[in-house]
This record gives sequence, structure tokens and C-alpha cells, in this order.
Amino acid sequence: MRETLAGARDSLAGAVDEATLRMRDDLVVVGAMRVAVAEYHAMMGRMPASHAEAGLPEASHYRGKSLRSASVLADGSIELVFDASSGVDGGRVRFVADAAHADAMGLQWHCVTSDYPLIKRVSPACNYVARDASSPALEIAGP
Repeated sequence: MRETLAGARDSLAGAVDEATLRMRDDLVVVGAMRVAVAEYHAMMGRMPASHAEAGLPEASHYRGKSLRSASVLADGSIELVFDASSGVDGGRVRFVADAAHADAMGLQWHCVTSDYPLIKRVSPACNYVARDASSPALEIAGP
């Protein structure tokens, strides 16, 4: 019985590690997207309302190991949508730009998700925020 439980635990740990590695590899796309959004903001004085406005390819262009799409949303934030191999089919991670001190320090980015409680394993800079009334910024529409 102990061997069965240990085997199941090890199997689950391996799956979590594999999902973590896939997502970690896929987060690389955010770097170029953040640069495009920041450049647009610096030139236009406002956030782009879409990936097209930021001069980026279609959202599905960014498909990766577990990444289904990456989009610039109407508020200039970047949203990544992952497939089931990430551990959550349709799971989302959002990078939100803070332009409050953009003139002095450039855009500051905050990574948040309501779908991945263990997001710190993927990226220590990301934070898990439980879905509730106090987190309207994470209201994510549709699959």
C-alpha cells in the first residue's frame, strides 16, 4: 500500500514538474510582447488596445508547449492562455502594466493568475490571487 501511494505521489510530482517546465518555457514570449507594449506606450502616450495595435502577430502565433495564445487586451495587459498540459485547460496568466511612473522608470509589470495556485514554481515574479470580489482586475471573460 505504501509503495502504491509513494508511486502515485511521485507520478503526480513528475506531472507537476513537467507542467511547470512547459509553462516556464512558454513565458519567454512575454518579454518581446512587453517591449512592444512599452514602446507603443512611450510613442503614443497610451497603452495599445490590442496585439495588432502594438504591432504584434495574431494571438495564436504564440502557441507553445502548453501555451494556446498570447494577447494584448484593451487595457494594455498581456494575457496568456494555456492548454490542459499546463494543469488547467484554459488557465490564464496576466501581465499587467503599471504606467504610474513610466516617465521615470518605464512601465512596471505585475504578473497575476487566479488559475495556478503554484505559479511561483513557474515564475517567482508571478502571484496567485484567488478569485473573489476584491480582485476585479482578474475578471476573465470566456474560455
